[in-house]
Amino acid sequence: MRYTVLLRYQPEEGRRPLDHPTKSDHQVEGDISLLPNLGDHIHLESMGGEDEPSFDGIVAERHFRYRGGDSCEVEIVVGPFHAKAEEVQRLGLRA
Repeated sequence: MRYTVLLRYQPEEGRRPLDHPTKSDHQVEGDISLLPNLGDHIHLESMGGEDEPSFDGIVAERHFRYRGGDSCEVEIVVGPFHAKAEEVQRLGLRA
C-alpha cells in the first residue's frame, strides 16, 4: 500500500488544523510502523522557504483516508504540547 503522510499543526485556539502543505509531506510504500503515534512528540523545522512552517508539539490525532485500491492518506495532527498534555494523560499515553 502507498501512504501519503501529511503533517498538520493545530494551534491551541484553532478549530481545525492549518491546511499548509510542506516539504515534509511525503509518500511511504509498505510499512508505516515508524509513523508518529498519538502522544508522540514532533519537532518540525522549516525545510526551506519563508512560508514553510516550523512547529513543536505532540500528535493529537491521526486520520486515515483510504482512497481505494492501494492508496491511503494519513493526516497527522500536531497540537501544542502544553495544551494537549492533559488529553494524552487522560488517554493513558506517554508524551
